[in-house]
Amino acid sequence: TTQKIAVRSVMPKGGAAVQLPLAQEPPPSPPPAPGKSPPQFKTEDLGTQSMEGLSVHGRRTTITYPIGALGNDREIANVSEIWSNTELGLMILQDRSDPRNGETVTKLENVSRSQPDPTLFQPPAHYKIVDVAKAQ
Repeated sequence: TTQKIAVRSVMPKGGAAVQLPLAQEPPPSPPPAPGKSPPQFKTEDLGTQSMEGLSVHGRRTTITYPIGALGNDREIANVSEIWSNTELGLMILQDRSDPRNGETVTKLENVSRSQPDPTLFQPPAHYKIVDVAKAQ
């Protein structure tokens, strides 16, 4: 069975754990302002390779913002390379490059397929769980 999982944030000072429902899909991006060119998207298939003992499939997405689209005086190219394992449904590596913010690399390492101890995901017994969705 598939369960909807909520996000829990533990707040040690208050002795509570706040529970929030998972976010829905983000709203679509607004259309470009009149007279502005929309960004250009290009996706490349990078094939399959092995990372962390898993078979991963990669894709590179480049988003190019034309001059003036963001108040920029030259083209801005954001490049995101993602390597994922479909069996586990996990992103193993993401390499993002944006000339405004630099490069960010996120990598999953030391992958273990064994089940973790369920108590790792529970707030301490003396904490009160506050369901934010029900409190509104």
